This record gives sequence, structure tokens and C-alpha cells, in this order.
Amino acid sequence: MRTFLVIISILIFVLNVPLLKLAYPTAETDYSVFIDVYYAKEKINEVLISLLFLIAFLSDGNRLIKAICTFGFTITFSSMIDKVFLQNFNYLYSDIIIVIFALTLSIKIYAKHPSRNKRLSN
Repeated sequence: MRTFLVIISILIFVLNVPLLKLAYPTAETDYSVFIDVYYAKEKINEVLISLLFLIAFLSDGNRLIKAICTFGFTITFSSMIDKVFLQNFNYLYSDIIIVIFALTLSIKIYAKHPSRNKRLSN
């Protein structure tokens, strides 16, 4: 699973600019097309960052890393849903609720996840 996600992440990173140039050939001369490319690149970056947090969470790590990755994935995934599916590129009051939810979830992961370092868990 992790290997597949890493390959997808690399492909997204390497191919995002060539595919955007192919999809929007007049982006360098037409301002309205340039704006579309900018928003498309933002969407691609949200997907990429969400995947990277998920990959880091799935890797072997201590509970602090799992908690940080949970927080990062929750924030970026909700932002990705806003941008990709809801077409919302502005911050809303709901984002404050999502940050509180992500913080609560990451604290819960930190408290529940068994630590690999026995010195720190005692």
C-alpha cells in the first residue's frame, strides 16, 4: 500500500507541470487561463501533501510522528475536499472547527498509540 502511494505521489509531483501545460496551452498569454492553472495547481498540491502525510502515518514511527501526521493529514484532507470538490479556496469558520478536531484527534492518537521507545513511555 505504501509503495503504491509513494509511486502515485512521485507521478503527481513529476507530471503536474507537463500535464497542466498540456491541458492549458495558452496559460502564459491568457490571464483567465492562468488563474485556472493556478487553482488547478493548488488542487494538485493539496492532493500531494495529503498523500505524503498519509504515507508518513503508515510508516513505522513513534506516537509523536503518528500524532503529527494525523494532524497534518486531517487538515490537508479537509482542505483538499474544500478545494477539489466544493470549489472553495477561501478559509471559513468551519476551518477553525476542523483545526480543533484535528488537534483533538492527534492528541488522542498520541495518548493511545503504543510507543516504540520504552524509556519515554514509562
